[in-house]
Amino acid sequence: MKEDDHLAVQPVHTHTSVASDESHPSLTPYHADSDLSEHHPSPTRLQHSESYSSRDTHSPSPEAASVVADGLASEKEDSSSIKDPKAWRASIVPKHERRGLLATFCVVPEVTDPRDYPSNIKWFLTAVVSLAAMAAPLGTSIMLPGIDDVAEGLNTTKNLVNISFGIYLLSLGVFPIYWSSFSEHFGRRSIYLISFALFTAFSIGCALSTSIGMLIGFRVLSGGAAGSVQSVGAGTISELFEARVRGKGLGIYYVGILVSPLVAPVIGGALVQGLGWRAPQYLLLILGGVLTVAMLFFIPETLRISAEDREMWIRPKNKTKGQKINWWRKKKDLESEIEASGEAEDQEPELKNHHMLSTVVGDDPEPVLFETEDDHRLHPIISHISQMSYGADVSETQSRSRRGSMASSRMKAVGGLELSRVATTESEKYKRMEMPKRINLDELSLGQKMYMFGIAPLKTLLFLRYPPVALAIVYASYVFFSLYILNMAIQIVYSEAPYNFKTIIVGLLYLPNSVGYIAASVGGGMWSDYIVKRAKEKNGGLMIPEERIAENILLAAILFPVSLLIFGWCAQYKTFWLCPLIGTFIFGFASMMIFGTNTTYLVDALPGKGSSGVALNNFVRMILAAVATFVADPMIRGLTVGWCFTLWALLSIVVAFSLVAIKIWGAHWRQTFDLSKIY
Repeated sequence: MKEDDHLAVQPVHTHTSVASDESHPSLTPYHADSDLSEHHPSPTRLQHSESYSSRDTHSPSPEAASVVADGLASEKEDSSSIKDPKAWRASIVPKHERRGLLATFCVVPEVTDPRDYPSNIKWFLTAVVSLAAMAAPLGTSIMLPGIDDVAEGLNTTKNLVNISFGIYLLSLGVFPIYWSSFSEHFGRRSIYLISFALFTAFSIGCALSTSIGMLIGFRVLSGGAAGSVQSVGAGTISELFEARVRGKGLGIYYVGILVSPLVAPVIGGALVQGLGWRAPQYLLLILGGVLTVAMLFFIPETLRISAEDREMWIRPKNKTKGQKINWWRKKKDLESEIEASGEAEDQEPELKNHHMLSTVVGDDPEPVLFETEDDHRLHPIISHISQMSYGADVSETQSRSRRGSMASSRMKAVGGLELSRVATTESEKYKRMEMPKRINLDELSLGQKMYMFGIAPLKTLLFLRYPPVALAIVYASYVFFSLYILNMAIQIVYSEAPYNFKTIIVGLLYLPNSVGYIAASVGGGMWSDYIVKRAKEKNGGLMIPEERIAENILLAAILFPVSLLIFGWCAQYKTFWLCPLIGTFIFGFASMMIFGTNTTYLVDALPGKGSSGVALNNFVRMILAAVATFVADPMIRGLTVGWCFTLWALLSIVVAFSLVAIKIWGAHWRQTFDLSKIY
């Protein structure tokens, strides 16, 4: 391997302080004489005095787009924490510059990089988001034990009450797509506060409903409002943790989402039996109010943005209003503008401190850039600019970049660092797209705003064209479909002969699922992180999302159909009441392993668009969950519970081959699919 095939970094005499983020290996030049409040350099970024090299850029591999610059931080260090527990305070954003609604009321201060928070704050924020994520799914199952009471109280039929249950699930699938898109423009905190304030208000309508139509209407609205955390929460977690420890964070986050539908019948059964069917709705009202207050005081803004976008965010009214933004302007027009502005520059310019260089770091869903405030404007056409700047020899390396490799060129001195100039690759383009672009709404016409908020969020559905995302969603959605089939089956089986359990007892029978979820959530997340760490050590520091699909998923894929068969046939032969619950415990463990790994893979496979991927996953699975609520009762009574669950078990084996396909071809798909057409 030649020396110029490496990306070598050596500190030399400098007038610029350059640091690297310990929690994700990015480098951002900072001028010592610049305004600190404008650049907000992270105090946790440590200057490294030893030189290091990248992997051979002439050895294309499916994982090249996921290269991790682990020379910046030791693999053995837990980069999710900060050595000096007080160091992060230097990166606190001043109160007048903090983003989000009522930001000054937040006790936890906003920082320039959420990964600079110490571990205790990260896990506290994760816990709050996880609790908020419980609200929406809690409302799905809290009515199950009291379906008959609701029908009697509103003088309607049981079928119409079931429809209200199914439509609530549909709203949980549709609305998060919009919440996710809005959060990338307005920030996470604002969406949390608005959505949970609406959830609280709509819960009042549910509790005071006087007809089934009124109940259905307010249930749809309350479910859609609370559903924000179903997608935005995953984005928050990914912004707090880097990939190597993200599995544990998402595992804890998913505890709230998956446990609440199982504890909800327990709570609902007790409330309905003691206080009537409206009591669960009042509980949701109280929960919504408490969570709104918690979001107000404890959830800061975590969305990462560029320096210029931060200025636009803070002082949008002071920006010069120019020509209206043409959202549909052709790419070639933008390219010609940049080309015209670059003609005055030499084709082989010296790279100065204020110019941008980039490196590929796959461990991180955030962009890893040397950039200034003006550079992010060039993201959509960065490949064109790289070719202009670096000359003809870049053309050849650009072709290799499409196959996932990096190309290097001559050595230049940049702000005190000696490093090779790296041509822009396709994966680098994706890195630049990861940081959401702040849009100045004052410059948009009414039609553009309608498109932005009404039509643009639906572009999330286009990710279904991306095979890794589509296949991961297919398997996870089927598992979620089976979850609601099982939930309905428990209510049907144990409320009838020979068991004839009371409503509150039926609710308690959902607890074994919850125990399985918790065990898999805590243990499975750490197992997934261990698998990734092991794979990175084996691959010389390469971060490969498909490595998460390992023995953990193999075990879960085997246990999942087994759990369905145990429950189905134990219930079919009306065995001792505890025997079917063994199946539900195994089901909870296996399904949580699948959900946690699947969600983490979606976030890793869609850098910067993890919340959109989770929203799409939520959309598909909630549609199937709604279908499950409609078909479970007639299928169980028509096929019998044993043969019904045998059918679901066989289908789960077939669907599991989608993960096999991801394991085999996932890296190839990620390497060859042009995500820029969707981003």
